[in-house]
Amino acid sequence: MNTEQLVSENSYRYLPRFYDEAGFSEYASVCTPRFMNFLQENGWLGRRILDLGCGTGVSTKVFAEAQKSVTAVDSSAEMLARAEARFQDTGFDIEFVRQSAQAYKPVGNSYDLVYALDLLNHVTSIRDIEAIFQRANYALQMEKQFLFDLQTIRDLAEGIGNRAQILHNSEGLFIVAKNAFHYDTLSLRQEIDIFNLESEGLFRRAQEVHILRGYPFRAVVSMLRRTGFEIEHLIDPVLNTYAETSDLPPRIVVVLRKMRDLVNQ
Repeated sequence: MNTEQLVSENSYRYLPRFYDEAGFSEYASVCTPRFMNFLQENGWLGRRILDLGCGTGVSTKVFAEAQKSVTAVDSSAEMLARAEARFQDTGFDIEFVRQSAQAYKPVGNSYDLVYALDLLNHVTSIRDIEAIFQRANYALQMEKQFLFDLQTIRDLAEGIGNRAQILHNSEGLFIVAKNAFHYDTLSLRQEIDIFNLESEGLFRRAQEVHILRGYPFRAVVSMLRRTGFEIEHLIDPVLNTYAETSDLPPRIVVVLRKMRDLVNQ
């Protein structure tokens, strides 16, 4: 089933075609099963999952193969088309929705898990971050969980920083990013060039611009508590645990529990 809501234009025009081939979905492929095992080992039970920023559907596939009912949301028509193609004629219980995570209006109190992997740094407004938290609260049943990850400001500024990166290099496909971190906006601007071998031995070039924004973690925690959540676990992608007062890893994974409903959403 496909449901389309009004959405503004986004920058994922060319990259979705090469997203899986170039290894951009490997993080989700490796970590989603790991995170699901972690949740289940810590008492999570449920069937209905809201996958925000589903991309090409790699995490969605993990959930569907575990016999979960999934709503997969993404603002990119190109990404969503790749995700839908992945599940053609599979019979899995998946609804695809083209919409931004901050604008999507889920059925209230109907989900057992809201999952947002590799999404929040791509949201460039702190108001939109809080809107996503509000939507997650509205979607979840009481005391159910919300999992998301976040690259730290330090990782965006120093781990990636102002340098060129070769993101993929194989026969027939070369992808490079020119990065520039801006401290005034805490944002990383990536100019991504894609060189793909077409017919007659010629390379076709396409370019996209992506913005990754960093957010102070204390501000994020304040928003989460304001939107009815309490932190249960802070982990990294390999499941090392952290305290709120710890020096955070380059990418922090946050597991929350909904403790109260919001009013007038």
